[in-house]
Amino acid sequence: MKRLLLITGLLGASLFAAPAERDSDLDGVADALDRCPGTAFDMTVDADGCSSGNGGTGVSLLAGLGMSYATGKYGGTERVDSLSTDAMAAVYAGDFYLTGLVSYYHYGTADPTVADSKDGGLSDTFLGAGYAFGLTDKLFLTPGVHLKLATAEEGTGTGENDWGGSVVGLYRFAALDAFVQYGYTVTGDSSTVQYPDIAFGSAGVTFYPTPASSVSFSYDYSESYIPDSPDLRSLSVLGIFPLYDTLSLKVNYSLGLSDSASDHAAGIMLFARF
Repeated sequence: MKRLLLITGLLGASLFAAPAERDSDLDGVADALDRCPGTAFDMTVDADGCSSGNGGTGVSLLAGLGMSYATGKYGGTERVDSLSTDAMAAVYAGDFYLTGLVSYYHYGTADPTVADSKDGGLSDTFLGAGYAFGLTDKLFLTPGVHLKLATAEEGTGTGENDWGGSVVGLYRFAALDAFVQYGYTVTGDSSTVQYPDIAFGSAGVTFYPTPASSVSFSYDYSESYIPDSPDLRSLSVLGIFPLYDTLSLKVNYSLGLSDSASDHAAGIMLFARF
């Protein structure tokens, strides 16, 4: 079955650096190549994601709710923990996708190297959009754009909007998909702080234990918002598993490889397809 990467983004720590495989109806065919989105779990589909007599609408909606935890010193001397409730939504229409993510931090923040609120608060809002292209039967390319809206409460974010773009390439082998991603973010500067623009990327592979589930392993990299601060590097694993009917579960874990990254970060999310 044909599969394709999507940024996003969203099934990771942020829209800016998440593994990009998306299969909203969990039929083993990526949304960007699925000509019949919305097929039920018990349907047998062909390489285009279609079953005989299927009446897919062409548009898939996804909504999820979960929690994330991270801990680390982030280049400092004191350990900083963060715990958040995360809400996401996504729309897939043909080869186009639109995603959104917002969190509420019960304590800590998404990036303690930029802001650290012991009391937590609302996070920034992350939006992403892109379009997938099939260059060949095995090679796919997904360019996208992303935007961070400064909705975070004071002390929980930079207070400025960011924007940028990215591109994801995927090559389909017989037993797995290999992907690589590169992106760039233009950061907003306040009247008192000038944040550097950052490049980020990831590379990894995705396995499919069953047609409706996937497990991805990746090496993730990002420059730091803080000048002269070490780059963020980590190893990540992400799994998506069907539960019942239109419900699925996403779990993820990251191990920090640099002093500026989280030592450990994990998340769990229950999402539904409509």
